[in-house]
Amino acid sequence: MAAPLLAPGAPGGQRAEFWLDLVASLCASPLDHLPDAVVADALTASFEATATAVHVRRGPHVTQTVHGPHEPADRWEEANRFARTRAAVEHPLLAYYLATGDDRAHDLDDVPVLIDRHGCGDWREQARAQAVDRQIAVPLVHAPGHHHSYVIGRSEPFAPEDVRFARRLQGLLRGLAGQIAATREVPGDLAADVGLTPRETAALVAVAEGLTADAVARRLGISPRTVHKHLERAYAKLGVRDRVSAVVRAGRLGLLPTTAGSALLP
Repeated sequence: MAAPLLAPGAPGGQRAEFWLDLVASLCASPLDHLPDAVVADALTASFEATATAVHVRRGPHVTQTVHGPHEPADRWEEANRFARTRAAVEHPLLAYYLATGDDRAHDLDDVPVLIDRHGCGDWREQARAQAVDRQIAVPLVHAPGHHHSYVIGRSEPFAPEDVRFARRLQGLLRGLAGQIAATREVPGDLAADVGLTPRETAALVAVAEGLTADAVARRLGISPRTVHKHLERAYAKLGVRDRVSAVVRAGRLGLLPTTAGSALLP
């Protein structure tokens, strides 16, 4: 699925309509995951950017894919290598999120100088060479061992209204991701045998991915206290007392996606 077209320099109202149309098209059929490439292309168009990177970390495993129009496939090879090996300690925005816990969308230019200088290395020079040294990061998830962000890059500074719009999009994308997670398909007959509700299953899947209760709450659009209640009921139904045992048991029963559980299991 391709993102709808947006004319360069479109005013704010058109930009909002563009995203309404995009989300409507995404919701036209059931989704089992958020289509990162479509979202990244839409962000690139919305902010007249050079490219948008999808940065994902699950435990020690880091992936990054850069989406930008009309460039050779190997243009971003060095940027992706940097993301996999050094971004966690050298990228100023990631350093800011780790230092402060403030996981709102942020403009790189607003990162305090002390954080920016900490271990930054040659990152800015590399970004400037790729015309992406001005950036806005839009985290969907930022928790210990689990990070999923869109990083919008261009050479021109972002305006304050761009940051405000990015934060509104962040809420929209988090809500959409939460709904996908809450309705993600699991073997229905097995879940019914155990007695897990869709919400209990969604909470269990999320903790299997390494999310904290606060991060699960943001994904599902509920309170951390409700997350704990869902997990307590899930543990009781699975006959276990802790989350690791619950993940092992649910995995053996086939109640978790095949990619879940690696963050908690040895």
